[in-house]
Amino acid sequence: MKGQKTGGRKIGASNHLNNEVKSMINSFVNAELIEITKRIQELSISERANFLIKLLPYSLPKIIDNRTVHEDFIIEPLTFRIIDKDENFT
Repeated sequence: MKGQKTGGRKIGASNHLNNEVKSMINSFVNAELIEITKRIQELSISERANFLIKLLPYSLPKIIDNRTVHEDFIIEPLTFRIIDKDENFT
């Protein structure tokens, strides 16, 4: 019988293996988040700031380049230099 389903899960039946794997991954991630939080607190101020900067693209929406819409206004990207409290200003 070509084209007819003869086996497998019934429509609407959950995939128990997927649910178990998701549960295991969630448990692992939750345990690691606690450890990561402790390790972040051990970082220097500049290391912590760099870590947060690397995470921002996953948290903030993408900025649209408005130069094509507003030709008279050019928005230049901002550049930040993070200085550790023990570092000298140069």
